[in-house]
Amino acid sequence: MDYDQQAYQDNDFEGKTPEDLELEIAERLNTFASRLSRLAQEQVAKRSQIEQRWLDDIRQYHGQYDAREQSNLEQQGGSKVYVNITRNKTNAAEARLQDMLFPTDDKNWAINPTPVPEIGFAQMKNLAEDPAVRTRELEAIAEKQADLMETEIDDQLTESKYQVKARDVIHDACQLGTAILKGPVIIGRSKKRWDTMPDGVSMLQVVEALEPSLERVDPWDFYPDMSARTPEEFEFVFE
Repeated sequence: MDYDQQAYQDNDFEGKTPEDLELEIAERLNTFASRLSRLAQEQVAKRSQIEQRWLDDIRQYHGQYDAREQSNLEQQGGSKVYVNITRNKTNAAEARLQDMLFPTDDKNWAINPTPVPEIGFAQMKNLAEDPAVRTRELEAIAEKQADLMETEIDDQLTESKYQVKARDVIHDACQLGTAILKGPVIIGRSKKRWDTMPDGVSMLQVVEALEPSLERVDPWDFYPDMSARTPEEFEFVFE
């Protein structure tokens, strides 16, 4: 492995050979990985009670008795019929939330300029001298910029299948009481277009673009800082 000469002349690396430096970096990475692994296992242990509640929620949603209740019913010879009220109530709540948050196929959000918008210096130079006219021009520019940004974000959310993933998140929230929607997540997308060459021949061009997206995170795969009271207090998150 090649190293920059400056890398092992500064701080703790001064006077060390590339081989010694490589060994020290490997040891540091191993220590760092061990600390992360231990921290993750601590969160897994702390979340065990919540996971048990989730399992109870899922069994109740699907109309299933737990192992202990099933054993008692078999021993007593009682009826094993499960009157599943939870599923109907959960589905009704889920449908209601989806109707409230996504009433139509149109977006359920909007972008508006702030009361005192900030615009670029080049645009500021072209504003009128009269304060009243200047204010109206400033508001018009801010409205236009907000509309353009809204269109751009709407396109990105559409490409990300925002409504589909949001409905999955609503289902998690209604069934488990916990739901995670993660974003922005940068992903690569291939875009195709036909370009006409100077000789009149059309050629297919494939362009790789990095764009923001979002993802629904399975709550079973999400291990936050269990010592925090709110997401704002998270010092770390494992997925």
